[in-house]
Amino acid sequence: MLDERLFYFIHGVVTMYFLMAGWSRFRQPDASRLKRLCGCILLFWGVLELKDISFYSAILIRDNFLSNLLILIDMTAIPACILFVGELISAGWCTTKRVLGHLFPFLLAVVLYAITKSIWVYNGLFIYATIYQVAFIIYIYFAVKRYHRMLNENYSNVEYMHVNWLVEVIVMLVFTFIVWTFSCQYSSWIVDSCYQLLLMALWILVLHHADRQQTPSVPETLDGGQIPPPLKIAL
Repeated sequence: MLDERLFYFIHGVVTMYFLMAGWSRFRQPDASRLKRLCGCILLFWGVLELKDISFYSAILIRDNFLSNLLILIDMTAIPACILFVGELISAGWCTTKRVLGHLFPFLLAVVLYAITKSIWVYNGLFIYATIYQVAFIIYIYFAVKRYHRMLNENYSNVEYMHVNWLVEVIVMLVFTFIVWTFSCQYSSWIVDSCYQLLLMALWILVLHHADRQQTPSVPETLDGGQIPPPLKIAL
C-alpha cells in the first residue's frame, strides 16, 4: 500500500513538473524557436501524464484492452522527443509536415488497435518504435558530425553551440525506454515509480543544456533551408 501511495505522489510531482516547465517556456516572451518547441513537447508529456492520473481511480483501467490502448497513446511521446532533437541540430527542421509524418504511424496504430483490438497491432508498434529509435540514433550520429564540422569551420567559441551532451541524453533516453517497456509488461508500483523518476531526471538534464543552447547565426540550416523566425503558435 505504501508503494502505491508513493507512486501516486511521484506521478503527481512529475506531471506538475512537465506542465509548469512547459508552460513557462511556451509563454516566455521572445523565446527562441527551440525553447518554444521544447515547451510544447513538455506540455504534451504533461497531458499524457495527466491522462494516466485521471484513469487510476477508474475500474476500467483494469481492462487489458484499455490499458494497452493507453500504452499505445503514451508511445506518441517517442516521436515528440525525436522532433526536439532534430530541431536542436538543424534549426527549422521541425516543420508541420515532419510532425505529421513522424506521428502518423503511432496515431494509426492507436486507431487500428482501438478498432480491431488486435494484439498484433500492439506488439507491432513496439517493434516499430524500437527500429524507429535505432534508425534515428544512427541518423543523429552522422547529423551531429556534420553539425560540429560546420561549427568548427565557422566559429572559434562553440561552448554553448555544440551538442556533445546529446550522447548522455540519448543513453539515458534508451535506458528510460527499456524501463518503461519492462513496466508495461511486468507492472509494479516500484518499477513504475522508477520510470517516473527517470523520466523527470531525463528532462531536467535536457532542459539544463537546452536552456543554454545557442543557435548558430548562419544563413542556412544543415538541410540547406533558411533559418525561420521563432516559432509562433496561437492558443
